[in-house]
Amino acid sequence: PAAAMADEGAFSVVVADPPRKGLGLQVVKRLAASPTVRLLLYVSCNGASFRCDAEFLMERGFRLTQLRSYDSFPGTSHLEILGVFERRTAVSHWHR
Repeated sequence: PAAAMADEGAFSVVVADPPRKGLGLQVVKRLAASPTVRLLLYVSCNGASFRCDAEFLMERGFRLTQLRSYDSFPGTSHLEILGVFERRTAVSHWHR
């Protein structure tokens, strides 16, 4: 639903908290192709899927400007990651 709204140009800021598997390439492509999305706040519970999605986002015109980790579950090995991505390039035909 959020990716469809991004397609319509409804938002300039998106907050994503995907499941452990991450956003995935199709959602990243749709966010990157949106003419209005300028800022993405990405919360992740899986470092590997975050890294994969971050690479896709940066290849498609976003820049990782802030990265923080949070120990929301003390006593476990789980961390939450917050990445702030800002669009660095204008949306063009090659993003689609």
